[in-house]
Parts: sequence; structure tokens; C-alpha cells
Amino acid sequence: VTLSWKRPGTSVDGKRLDDLAGFEIERLSANGEWEVITTLAVTDAKRINPRSNWTHTDTTAPPGIPDFRVTPFLEDGQRGSPLKCLNR
Repeated sequence: VTLSWKRPGTSVDGKRLDDLAGFEIERLSANGEWEVITTLAVTDAKRINPRSNWTHTDTTAPPGIPDFRVTPFLEDGQRGSPLKCLNR
């Protein structure tokens, strides 16, 4: 299953998001619990043209198309709201 999502550009207060540190990717397990399957680091936050489109391929997903969520987090550990992502 390949997930794709857009990088958030602003924080909840509307300010430019310059301290984005990464994304936590979770998959809903059969018992209804969210499990972290990987964390992706953002290393281009200070660049003029940071990467805007992100993808991750889950090669360990069980049969069927499970639910996923991608949550951004900041350098200070604050977590944002889960982002909309497409499952392919």
C-alpha cells in the first residue's frame, strides 16, 4: 500500500511552518488500535523550496486495505492533526 499526502505549510495559528520535524505513520490494527509503523524525518524545513509531496509504501500491510493516518510533528515534539492521505 502506498500512501501519499501534502506537506502542511502553516501551523494551526496560520503562521508559516518552519519547524516541521517529521511525520508519524500509523496503521489501524485488527484489534482497533493505532500502531506506529514508521516515522519519516523532514530534513529540508529551512530550505527555500521544501518538498511538498510525500509518499510512503507499507510493504507489511495485511491483506485488504487497512486504515492509515499520517501525523506531522514539530521539532519541540508537538503533534498536529492527522493529514488526509490517499491509499493506493
